[in-house]
Amino acid sequence: MSCRAPRIVVLIAVVSLLDAAPVWAQAALPPSTTAPEASVVSRAWITAGGGGSTVVGDCRNCPGEPVYRGAGSVLLNGGVRINAQMDAGVEVFWLPGTNEATGDRNRATLFMGVGQFRPWRGHGFFLKGGMGMGFVRNWVYDEETVSAPSYVAKGLAVTYGAGWAFRTERRVGLQIFASQHVVTIGDLTTSALVAENVIANTWTLGGSLVFR
Repeated sequence: MSCRAPRIVVLIAVVSLLDAAPVWAQAALPPSTTAPEASVVSRAWITAGGGGSTVVGDCRNCPGEPVYRGAGSVLLNGGVRINAQMDAGVEVFWLPGTNEATGDRNRATLFMGVGQFRPWRGHGFFLKGGMGMGFVRNWVYDEETVSAPSYVAKGLAVTYGAGWAFRTERRVGLQIFASQHVVTIGDLTTSALVAENVIANTWTLGGSLVFR
């Protein structure tokens, strides 16, 4: 009995130390390692980028076929991370250009509230949608077909799209996206006719840097 007792005591001590080791190791790690979610949830973020856009404007009674044109666009976003899968913020979409027929400068500027959702936490795929107000200057339809004086119109703006985010847990990341922006302007009076139910569409492929 006297020989076995020290062995039992030593065995109990070893088992206790092994059992407590993970707890000590976890306590010794910095907060960012023990609780990775706590360091990223509700972080503010800003994105800046752009892409190549295809634009077209049309109305219910516009003569001729809609004309599709290419243009460059700028996209800015800012907001907060609600949780590991959901972001919310605001978006500014700017589409500058020049009318090929008249030489007039035209542009579309959209201000929207947006939400971005990642269905799978372990992957960068995301879906995005939003709504707000759009302002259009000298661009809705092909002015080679319908002439009009200089104008500024506004209407309801809607966007939706999808993309892939890289380096989602880093200070600086990257995302690529495909999106559509729609502005419904309603009726617009021109020198040739009253354009009914005017709609401006933009499809964009692009990318942006993400700063957290």
